[in-house]
Amino acid sequence: MFKGKRIVTHVLAEHVFEHLTRDECRVALAYIGRHMEKGGRIRVAVPDGNYPDGNYLRHVGVGGIGDDPEDHKQLLTVETLSALMTETGFQADHIEGYDVRRRLIRKDYSAEDGFVYRSRANATPESRIRWGFIDADTSLIVDGIKT
Repeated sequence: MFKGKRIVTHVLAEHVFEHLTRDECRVALAYIGRHMEKGGRIRVAVPDGNYPDGNYLRHVGVGGIGDDPEDHKQLLTVETLSALMTETGFQADHIEGYDVRRRLIRKDYSAEDGFVYRSRANATPESRIRWGFIDADTSLIVDGIKT
């Protein structure tokens, strides 16, 4: 497709990878990596499996009660998503979300590298109404830098 050239510099996958299996995520990341320039970035935002509120997890988890989780195949955490990125040639950088100890991580990030609509940085009162629960805009955001 790209005739062997590495021409991709940025990819944004906002609320996509939870609809894939781990193996499908691995294949997608490897494919993107094959066509990405060294130092390129993939920004992945997904529901946060480490989120400490059970109500959030009931809404976004596999078989959740929210607006669109009926086809969620997994609930990723920073640990599982970072491992997938590392396996496929990316260095993971945790931008937003909870770590394994349920501590909130929030780093400043550039929207030019991928604007994430459903994030704490871009939360709006309207989204709470749309999604139906507090912190509906919270996502796990991890950047993968191509090594």
